[in-house]
Amino acid sequence: MIPVVFRGILYNCKVRITPTYLNHLKYICLLTVFVFSFKSAQAQKEKNKIVETEFKVYGACEMCKERIENALSVKGVKYADWDIETKVCKVVFKQTKIEKLRLHELLSEAGHDTDELKASDENYANLHECCRYRSQGNCD
Repeated sequence: MIPVVFRGILYNCKVRITPTYLNHLKYICLLTVFVFSFKSAQAQKEKNKIVETEFKVYGACEMCKERIENALSVKGVKYADWDIETKVCKVVFKQTKIEKLRLHELLSEAGHDTDELKASDENYANLHECCRYRSQGNCD
């Protein structure tokens, strides 16, 4: 006899533990562990989501390409490539480590305009003459 309290009333129950009961209990426990571990893995996968994005970054030459890609070599960015002809920058980054707006801020701080953010005149003035894309200078 095992005392069991249900809705404030004390009952004495006879619990019959059979091999079948134990077997079912084992499967229920395993299923519960599996479900919770799956949910945890799914949440972890979403948390470390890697995002690929493309946006326009203005520049003029190979020096600009190097500067743009170096500006994006920060924690959280897995890959950055800027195409001189199309002015499109492809970036692969971890969303939990860095936000997309921060990528635009980094490029703006380096002196380059993007689709979403314009570089300050001070940062733009710090660029080499051939890199001043607003006035369309050319490198020799």
